Amino acid sequence: MLSQNLMVQNIYGKHYLLYLRGRASLHVPIEPEDFWSGAEHFVSSIRMDHDGWLRILREVSESPPRYHLSPYDCKQAIAALLKQRRITVYRLPHLKRGQQQNNDLVIEATRDVHYHIVPTSLLLTTQYEPDAIKCFRDDPEQAHQFIETLALTDKQLQTIISTLPPWFPAPTNLTTLSRAEQIATLEQALVTADIVVIAKQVHRVPSKRGPEDLPTEPYVRRPMTLGPHEEGMPTPRTNRKNAQSGNKTQTPIDDQAIALNNAQRRGKDFCEIC
Repeated sequence: MLSQNLMVQNIYGKHYLLYLRGRASLHVPIEPEDFWSGAEHFVSSIRMDHDGWLRILREVSESPPRYHLSPYDCKQAIAALLKQRRITVYRLPHLKRGQQQNNDLVIEATRDVHYHIVPTSLLLTTQYEPDAIKCFRDDPEQAHQFIETLALTDKQLQTIISTLPPWFPAPTNLTTLSRAEQIATLEQALVTADIVVIAKQVHRVPSKRGPEDLPTEPYVRRPMTLGPHEEGMPTPRTNRKNAQSGNKTQTPIDDQAIALNNAQRRGKDFCEIC
């Protein structure tokens, strides 16, 4: 089974997107090509072999051919499907030689949001969130207000007009246009939906801390102190006997017991009352 859409190219280098099942489901209306006339010429100009057309015909046709069609009959059947809008064709002017042109201009709306001005046909090949797409088709007032909110400089305005899609009839000599005429040109491109604006969130990655992030204040060496000795506070003397006995306080009873023990060793009498 073929995919829902198929990208093709004609002998002149132009790209198209074939929708084999209905129209493209887009939040921005993009009109497909009209083939009430010239369908046969379009099919003949597409670079595709006979087997490719046969696969499309079997995929789309309600009564697929059960026998092998000639190349001429096959293309005639495809042309009939184009006229019936059974196959919808969209032009992809932003593509050139199979590669997408990166001509979108980025405008910094805020610190976290950037506006990308892109060709409308880019929506056919690139997925965007619906809320991110700003389209001003047939709404000149909104287009004018949007341009005013951008507060573009003269250089930015000229850059946008110079990067408009090549199929848009923009003036070639921008230096002869006034600022009002340049704004009118940009407004026309927005109203005709040749271009749309994509709002993209900017995800900023915190930079790594380096030597430049260290404190800039010079290091001040503080003078050393002697603690309480410097303030004139007396230092208590340590009793060696108390230290040996676990720093316990010696009572008068303890003194009498020591004196009695010494007197007995020397063979002398000891009076506890004296």
